Amino acid sequence: MCSLTGVYGLEDIAADVLFRGAEAQQHRGEDGVGLATTNGVETFCKAELGMVKGQMMDLLEDSAHALRGMILAGVAHTRYPTEGEPTKENAQPFFAETRHGFLAYGHNGELCNYHTLRRGLLHAKAHA
Repeated sequence: MCSLTGVYGLEDIAADVLFRGAEAQQHRGEDGVGLATTNGVETFCKAELGMVKGQMMDLLEDSAHALRGMILAGVAHTRYPTEGEPTKENAQPFFAETRHGFLAYGHNGELCNYHTLRRGLLHAKAHA
């Protein structure tokens, strides 16, 4: 179990929607919490171990600083580990710079075809 809360185009209330959405779904994952946001130019992505109330306000403040106060789009994630250790490195969302731009994603469970997907993406030169 995990949860994702997404927002797009609600600049004035985006941070509140992300916080309240993650908080409302905290029961879906109590291991870690993460945030990926963009203002359309800059991006921010960070995840921590812990609960929404203990971490999300700090993540949103860091995001506001990095994005100069504007969130055009964002994703908040809570994690319940079904695979992998409860470590900061396994907290989501995950992110990468690709040739198409910034990519942030979270998932709920195991990627059973991870190796095949990775090979295909590397072959297609989808990475930066």
